[in-house]
Amino acid sequence: FIVWLGTTMEEHGDNGQPLFCHETYRRRTPEELHQIFTELAERSITYLLGNEDRTHTPVIEFLTPKELLEVFDLELAKGTDGDGFHGIWQHIEKCMKYSVRTGHPRFLNQLWAGTDVASMIGEIITTVTNASTYTYEVAPVYSLMELEVIRKMRSMVGWEEPGDGVLCPGGAYSNFYGMLMARQKAVPDVRKKGNGTVSLTAYTSKHAHYTIKRGTFLMGMGMDAVRYVEVDSEGRMIPEALERAIQTDKKNGCLPFFVNATSQTTVLGAFDPLHPIADICAKHDIWLHCDAAWGGGVLASPTYCRLMDGVERCDSVCWCLHKMIGLQQQASAVLVHPRHGSNVLKNCNASNADYLFHAPEDHDETPYDLGDKTLNCGRRQDAFKCWLSWKVHGDLGYKARVERAFENRDYFLKQLRRHPDAFWLLWQPQGLNTCFWYIPPRLRTMDREDRDLWKKLGVATAQIRRKMQLRGKCLVCVYVQMYVQMSDRMIQ
Repeated sequence: FIVWLGTTMEEHGDNGQPLFCHETYRRRTPEELHQIFTELAERSITYLLGNEDRTHTPVIEFLTPKELLEVFDLELAKGTDGDGFHGIWQHIEKCMKYSVRTGHPRFLNQLWAGTDVASMIGEIITTVTNASTYTYEVAPVYSLMELEVIRKMRSMVGWEEPGDGVLCPGGAYSNFYGMLMARQKAVPDVRKKGNGTVSLTAYTSKHAHYTIKRGTFLMGMGMDAVRYVEVDSEGRMIPEALERAIQTDKKNGCLPFFVNATSQTTVLGAFDPLHPIADICAKHDIWLHCDAAWGGGVLASPTYCRLMDGVERCDSVCWCLHKMIGLQQQASAVLVHPRHGSNVLKNCNASNADYLFHAPEDHDETPYDLGDKTLNCGRRQDAFKCWLSWKVHGDLGYKARVERAFENRDYFLKQLRRHPDAFWLLWQPQGLNTCFWYIPPRLRTMDREDRDLWKKLGVATAQIRRKMQLRGKCLVCVYVQMYVQMSDRMIQ
């Protein structure tokens, strides 16, 4: 093969490629590469600096799907030749122009935002090296970096002993791995024989993320296997309600296998009480998973980590560094308690593909082959941006970032309370989510107990948000509950 490849190169000169390669795949000269990447760098810098110009730069230049299709030639036509590199800049310019500026200070639409330059550099190098972290053989540096990032995150949970964990393509995967490990513990032969006739049940709060019910249907037990536990007036799971649900299912012949506690729910920002939930799970021998995708960042702060007291008792934890910590998309992990050993993910997910996982006899690289811990084959490596960002900012940098976010929350609360007629705060936030209503002047004299008020508020809120979006002024998350009685929750 090497001889054939060398002969092919000789036939085609310095820019030669094997005969099956098209001309557009040929090697670029140093001058061409320098020109391409210099132009790309300049455009990227201009874009990033534009995010800070609140006066002249909108969050989005919004177009409807129909309008966007008219200004952007998206068709990938059949049988045509490519444009070559000379045509890429018009596509890049339009892509950046009409994309949402998630690094803009007024992008407040999701649980992630901002620009972390260190992790952005990591993303660039990730693309340049184009590695896949399924084996040490093809990703030696990144495999070791991933293990170190996992070790660091586990230590922040409170687990200093060796254990398991892996980076995942998003929090949904991290939660799903928690469910798979829980089922493996409850039904050890499930990998070969399936769920069988056992009626498995999972438990989560009514305000938990939808990935839990998605997990049950992917695992073949159906969404009806999820029990949605009642929450208190601030959105936290009620432990006594969890106990009652488990007892009821046991009496009916079900096998409770998984409890999900959430640390900072998506909408209300509630932190479920982990200690009493852990007591119940220990009593019934049920796997306890903590979905801290959004709230896990509080572990970086000695002041706010109390919100997750008891997390060290959980069997597994989901944590997304691209959310509160602020790394670039996406940087998620599932972390496993040391009591389950260092191979629980592999025992749960491995298919032992010997064509891929074949460590040499002279040096065992098996502990560093991370692919068999996951459901993926090819694994886009997210370790470098996490590791590099941590090297740049350190623990103290992440601490400052999290605590600044809480300072901003407190400042925002003060501004809302300065105008009690115009802004109604639902309750004192536990985390960063600040839930409030804006009351248009024409509705401020209406009784808060009047259901018609809430209907009108729902319509007005959706209209205001849409106008802000169309004008590019701001993107903010809206969750409208029109007919909920809110008066007992208002903070005067």
